[in-house]
Amino acid sequence: MAAFNPQKHLIQLKGKWYLETKYRIQWFREDHPRGCISTEVISFDPVIVKATVYDGEGAVLATAHAGAIDKGNAVWSGRGVEKSETAAIGRALAHAGYGTQFAGVKDTTSTPATSENRLDRAPTSVAPRRNGSASSDDLRDKDVASRFIQRWRAQALSDSEVLAALGVTKLSEWTKGRKAADEAVNAWLAGKVSEETA
Repeated sequence: MAAFNPQKHLIQLKGKWYLETKYRIQWFREDHPRGCISTEVISFDPVIVKATVYDGEGAVLATAHAGAIDKGNAVWSGRGVEKSETAAIGRALAHAGYGTQFAGVKDTTSTPATSENRLDRAPTSVAPRRNGSASSDDLRDKDVASRFIQRWRAQALSDSEVLAALGVTKLSEWTKGRKAADEAVNAWLAGKVSEETA
């Protein structure tokens, strides 16, 4: 089995690369199959959770705390303990060496050095359509749609997650163009990450 490569799972968040907690856990589990991550609710008002990361021998690698204040209007409303627990685990794993800062990206604003990122640099314009007009960045164009979906697959998103981010059931329903679609997916990802880290 190949070693876990965190660079394959990095996502762009506000112009910087970010490794989601679920991938930090996967990375940790591959390095420490007998390791353990425990959590404890320290307070319910406000919600504060403590996470502790242990290696396979029971030694503490790191601890971290995280909290959440439910204002009733967030996507995660009513799930403050879950949100806090995920954030605490992510922070503890980062302290233990399983965070974005250890994923092999020297400059967090540059593209990680993986072969999949070629798709990110693909041009957004394509050959003229059959009727002679330029297809520009219209996702209803097969080539543009293919490059778009491949870009997000390279960021470890499933096709259904991309469609959910756009609020459509198929790409041909999106009429606002490729740039707006990328912005919509980035905003959707930012919302997911905010749930984990806030």
